[in-house]
Amino acid sequence: MKTNRILDTAEGAFSAPASEGVEYIFKDKIFYGFSGNVTGIVDYNGDRKAEIITPEPNTNLIYSRTIIPTLTSRINKGKHVLISAIVGAVNVGKNFNCDQIPIIKIQESYISVLFNGENILINL
Repeated sequence: MKTNRILDTAEGAFSAPASEGVEYIFKDKIFYGFSGNVTGIVDYNGDRKAEIITPEPNTNLIYSRTIIPTLTSRINKGKHVLISAIVGAVNVGKNFNCDQIPIIKIQESYISVLFNGENILINL
């Protein structure tokens, strides 16, 4: 992204019911486990804050009170590349491994994404 002003950013994962889960907060990623399911977000730039936000009630059609794992930051004027992975898993019980996430390598002209044995190159 290219901006001529300072911006506050917020990027969220899938929402989840607020009263049923457990938060797993790390410096660069955040997960929320609920009813055997998991939602989360991972920051590959390493400079965004991982936090749980609580939207207003009844903003979700399934659950009246929800949470959203979110990455927030303030970026200055200039050119920026923000890279994240939005992750989710169903019916994992307590077997979810917070380290089973895509491996991202940021190069000058491309980004490499390695996940489940597949390597994807994205030109910048």
